[in-house]
Amino acid sequence: MNIKQIIIHFFTFNYPQYSIAFVVKAILIVGLFLFIYKYKPRWRNAAYFFLLISVIRMVLFDQYYSWGYYTDQLGVDEVGWRQKSVLDFEHNKFFKTQKIRFFAVGSSQTLVVYTPYSEKHKDLSVLHLSSMAPLDFYLYRKYIVSKNPNYVLLYLSEFDLAREPRLEAAKIAPQQGIDLLKILPMIFEISKQAHSEVAFKEMIAGEFFPEYKYSFVFRGFSDKIMKKNAALHRESLLLSLHPDTEELKEHIQSLVESMDERWIKYNVYFLREFLAYCRSKSLKVVIVDGQYNPLAYTEKNLRLNQIVHNELENLTKQFDNVTFLPRSQVMEFTQDDYSDATHVKPQAAYRFVESLIKKF
Repeated sequence: MNIKQIIIHFFTFNYPQYSIAFVVKAILIVGLFLFIYKYKPRWRNAAYFFLLISVIRMVLFDQYYSWGYYTDQLGVDEVGWRQKSVLDFEHNKFFKTQKIRFFAVGSSQTLVVYTPYSEKHKDLSVLHLSSMAPLDFYLYRKYIVSKNPNYVLLYLSEFDLAREPRLEAAKIAPQQGIDLLKILPMIFEISKQAHSEVAFKEMIAGEFFPEYKYSFVFRGFSDKIMKKNAALHRESLLLSLHPDTEELKEHIQSLVESMDERWIKYNVYFLREFLAYCRSKSLKVVIVDGQYNPLAYTEKNLRLNQIVHNELENLTKQFDNVTFLPRSQVMEFTQDDYSDATHVKPQAAYRFVESLIKKF
C-alpha cells in the first residue's frame, strides 16, 4: 500500500475530526523534533521526553488499531461492564456509518429495547453504555451529534432520573476540555452528596492524563495475564429470571432501593444541557417514557414517576426540538414481557419499536 492509498484509507474509514487531529499532532511532533535536533536548545531533554509521551499517547489512544486490539482482547470479566462499553465506543467512534433516521442512545434498557428492530432495519442504530444516564448524554454529546440522525431516541423513566449519577463511570468518558468547567460545580455537588470525592478527582486527572483515565485497559491485560478473573464469569446482561423466584424479588428490591427523589434535579440538569446542545446543532430528540417490570411498581415509584413525568413535560415546553411520548402514547409492556426487573424480551421489544417508529 503506497502513501496515497494509506491516506485515502485513513480518511475514508475515520471521521474527519479524528483523522485531522491525528495528522495535526503528528506534524507538530515531527516539526518540534526537527527544530530541537537542529538548534539543540538547553531544554531539549525535557522536550524529547514530552515528544516521547505524545507519541506513546498517539499510539495507545489516538487511532483505531489500538482500540480494536483492546476490544478484541479484553472482555467484561477483565474490565467490567461500563469499561467494556467504553472500549467498544472508543473503537467504533472512528468509523463512518451511513446516514440514519433514528439513533437510540442509553443504558442496557435501550440496548435491549431497540436492538431486535435495529438488526432488521438499517434506519435505526443504537449507542449503548452500561448504566448510561443523562450525565453521560452530555459527556458523549459531540459523538451523538456527529452521527447526524434525524432523531435521537432517549428511553427514560424514574429508573434513570431518580438514580445517583455514577461518577465512577463518568470519569472514563471522553475528555471534555474547557467545557468541563461549565458542569464542574454540579459534578462536585454530586460527589459530595454521593460520597464519591475520589471519583471526582479522578475525573479531573483523566482530563490531563489519558493513560490514567484508561488505566483500566492496562489493569485488564494484567488481570488477564495473571488469570486473576478466570473464574469470575460475570452475570449476564439479561438475567432471565422467572416470576416468583427469590432472584427476581431481589432484583426488584434492588431496583426500588436505587431510586431517590434527591437525584432527579441533577439528572434533569444534565438532560437539559444535552437537549440545549442538540438544539444548537438543529438535532431533534424524542424522549420515550421508559418502563420496567410492573412487579416493581410501588407507591414510591409511582410518585417518582409523576415527578419525572412533569419534569419531562416541562422540558418539551422549553425546547422546540424535543418530543415527549408518555407511556399512554406507546405500547405498554406487561409482566410477561420482561426477562427480569428491567429488561424486556426480544419479541416484545420488536413490537414496541415497530409501533413507535410508525409515529414518525
